Amino acid sequence: MNTKTTTGTFAALAAILGVTVVVLAVQANTLRSRLREVTELKSPEAPVRPKSNGPDVAALRRQLDEQQAAYIQLEDQYRELQRKTEGAPEMPKAVVATSAATTTNNPPERGGRGGWGGGAAWMEKLKKEDPERYKQMMADREQRKKQTDDWFQNQADTLAQRVQSAASPDEATVA
Repeated sequence: MNTKTTTGTFAALAAILGVTVVVLAVQANTLRSRLREVTELKSPEAPVRPKSNGPDVAALRRQLDEQQAAYIQLEDQYRELQRKTEGAPEMPKAVVATSAATTTNNPPERGGRGGWGGGAAWMEKLKKEDPERYKQMMADREQRKKQTDDWFQNQADTLAQRVQSAASPDEATVA
């Protein structure tokens, strides 16, 4: 897996974990407020037993403890993903959009020696079963190849122009 895909995957996982952490925090706060209400209803002077259809304080406390434990675990995972993605170079937006759109287009399993097992067979199967998707994938592939070729040609032209317009051999060096 290349660095760009890994960075995009980590960023997506970090975002998902972040949303999950927020949702769990909201749930924990809701449970805390419900527990506080139940505790306040119970006065220390006259112990009142909850009605049979009222909330069970022990069950609410257990549920709150479970939510807090899950929240802490997700927060740790989120911090770990944040730490992993801090040093990674940022992926261009076009690559992120492309990799996110084509994530489901990857063959389902890897073959031996690090390559995709049955990649050609997978493409042939896709060509037969979903010709529109296959055509779109091929068009996207060609577009990315053309963009890459254009970029390299632009770089080569810029370097050639720099060499030709240089007044001295020192100016012609590319640093």
